[in-house]
Amino acid sequence: MVVSDVPTVGSTTDLATITENLATVTGDPQNGQVLYNGSLACAGCHLSAAVAPPLEGTMTRVVDVRLQQPENAGETPEQYLANSIIHPSAYVSPGYADGIMPQNFGDRLSYQDLADLIAYLETQDQPIPQ
Repeated sequence: MVVSDVPTVGSTTDLATITENLATVTGDPQNGQVLYNGSLACAGCHLSAAVAPPLEGTMTRVVDVRLQQPENAGETPEQYLANSIIHPSAYVSPGYADGIMPQNFGDRLSYQDLADLIAYLETQDQPIPQ
């Protein structure tokens, strides 16, 4: 759960700093799932593809599609996911509107929470259709 006495990531933190600080913690995908479905309410919008990219296949899309786009060149999957959560307007997935995703997750998440959430998202893979 989000712990109020733990320093948060902050909404103005750059990606290099986020990456450096994420390297100091180990993500717990089970806690990430609790955050995703609970206090952060991510599932509300990511339940279907109508409002936001669906949870299912997140890592497949990140690796096979998002990181192949020039605006995300050089990012690791973890950097892409962290940036998408903390700075959601930095890159908006095609077909979705900017401003839908809350802009304040950096102020709500500790680095441990962010690492947990990323660890959970990394479990969301799907086979590539042949």
